[in-house]
Amino acid sequence: MATKEISRLATYQQLVRQDCSDFRVHSRLYTDPQIFEDEMTFIFERTWVYVGHESEIAHPGDYKTSYIGRQPVIITRGKDNEIYVLLNACRHRANALCREERGNSFNFRCPYHAWTYTNTGSLIGVSDRPRYPEAFDATNLNLLHAARVGSYRGLVFASLSPDVPSLEEHLGEAKRFVDLWADRSLVGDPQLLLPHRYAYEGNWKFQVENSQDGYHAGITHESAFATYAHFGIGKYTNRRPIESGGITRDIPGGHSTLEYGFEGGRGNARSLPALSEQYLANLAKRHGEEQAREIMSSHHVLIFPNLMLFDDLMRVVQPVSLEYTEVYSHPFALGGVPDEFNARRLYEVTRQLSTTGVVNAADLEMFAANQTGVHVRDM
Repeated sequence: MATKEISRLATYQQLVRQDCSDFRVHSRLYTDPQIFEDEMTFIFERTWVYVGHESEIAHPGDYKTSYIGRQPVIITRGKDNEIYVLLNACRHRANALCREERGNSFNFRCPYHAWTYTNTGSLIGVSDRPRYPEAFDATNLNLLHAARVGSYRGLVFASLSPDVPSLEEHLGEAKRFVDLWADRSLVGDPQLLLPHRYAYEGNWKFQVENSQDGYHAGITHESAFATYAHFGIGKYTNRRPIESGGITRDIPGGHSTLEYGFEGGRGNARSLPALSEQYLANLAKRHGEEQAREIMSSHHVLIFPNLMLFDDLMRVVQPVSLEYTEVYSHPFALGGVPDEFNARRLYEVTRQLSTTGVVNAADLEMFAANQTGVHVRDM
């Protein structure tokens, strides 16, 4: 790392003030283009980043496209059943090789000049090869690979840098909460469904921070909860503007959780009491009663920097620019439960947190308002 870069990163530390009674961050962290560039370089391109779920590439030939920071990638499953993360750029003219979000193919053919690669990255075809010089050597023109690829409980991570600790070391104490999330499924790991994809005009950190903010819910979403209360829906009838009893837990490595316990748990189809009770009983058979209640409890798990695991969905944050962010919000199905149980879970999360849900839209308004406000000087 250059001396200038080291100096700049050291300066950023001065933008955060924290002691036993005060915690503040400077608004530059959300408005400074150089900070955003450094976040992409020193965070997203030099650590483990979530890129997909094994259920999205369940069969040989399956693929999906994604990003590591702003670097486009293709996640594939080869004939050997191994997972590969390839940089999505043809080695000839750097054309985006694959422009579909998902599919199944053992080969990728560049639409510009028809250079062709296997889904493990090997170059197998150069169009009009006889017109190239005899000495032309394509040996080193295979697709570039992510330096590291790993998975844990179905979650697939990759790093563009080889100089990272093991994935298990990166997850550290957060593994316990990933296990709680994955153990909601009675058979196998959860299966991701197609995402709700949305965007907002604001910095990527706003969505990440919001997932761990238990302070805002009853205020930001007051009208949504009042609507639920009016129609007598669930626990919202007697909900106070600011709930007590929640806890935010810091986990080394940048991870964290927001927890509301068993009574606050969602994604358990509690509007179908008989099925919910049977689900808890089945969890107890597998894990014991105490652990079953912990699994059904509310956990908002942040896996730094871009993955959030909720009781009933998964969110993936994709920074696009300093003040524009995309989010992929995946509901997920549980194995070993009745179809009606999963259908109710999907209905409930869609009603609240989809792109047209009565809760999610208010958060997006807050992110845009945050981005407006942080441009005030000396914040």
